[in-house]
Amino acid sequence: MAADSVLKVLFELEGVFIHPSSEEGGSEQDSLISGCLRIVDKYRPLEDSDPSNMLCAGKDSSSVMEWDQCSGEKLLETQQSYETEWDMINAVSFKRRSVTNGEGSLNHSSERSRWAFSFSLSDLRCIRVKEQGWSFLLLQLSESCRSPPALHFHQGGSRDFLESLRRFAVISR
Repeated sequence: MAADSVLKVLFELEGVFIHPSSEEGGSEQDSLISGCLRIVDKYRPLEDSDPSNMLCAGKDSSSVMEWDQCSGEKLLETQQSYETEWDMINAVSFKRRSVTNGEGSLNHSSERSRWAFSFSLSDLRCIRVKEQGWSFLLLQLSESCRSPPALHFHQGGSRDFLESLRRFAVISR
């Protein structure tokens, strides 16, 4: 019997922002959403009962890039800046009241996954690096996939991310 899929985080960087696209609509299109960028190796060990697998690599793998929104506490930490007046505004938070029977409560997993995306690195076709002001990356995927929003690296880390990608994809200028 085959084992469940195993995840191995190869690269992780918090404080990577996206701008919701204007196609999505809504009032959030001018906002920044903080998140965590990861490169994950997803693999499933092969069945051990088949002796012919003994000489094989032992896994069926694919590297995946994913971005997911930060939790509220981490979001607050990443938005701290040298402008203390604005930090005081960012520090204001409200506790959600608990609701029984699920009425009126937000589904946190649904809210969290609203802007989340992931794709196989084999679908990545082009990366454009823009360094006007804060650096950001535009990722272009294969024709069958919808490209993710631009990734803004306000706190640095874009070069580390690109260096990590070089281990899994051929990157040329």
